[in-house]
Amino acid sequence: MEANNCLNVWTVYNSPRDYPGLFVARRSEARKGVVLHTHDVLIATTLEKLREQIPAGLHCMPRDPSDEPQIVECWF
Repeated sequence: MEANNCLNVWTVYNSPRDYPGLFVARRSEARKGVVLHTHDVLIATTLEKLREQIPAGLHCMPRDPSDEPQIVECWF
């Protein structure tokens, strides 16, 4: 947890409806059992370029089979 008592999660998507053909990371905040979606978005043409934009020090978690098909991974 961070100083503001929330966990930042960057979810990476491959070609979401609002950005077809691109890789997109969206930041959410998990706090006290509630997930709040922010307006923070990273966009790139390749997964590698998008990963370069993810804040340093985070850890990657691969997608779960139950995730939406567009989800590639999450960073905590």
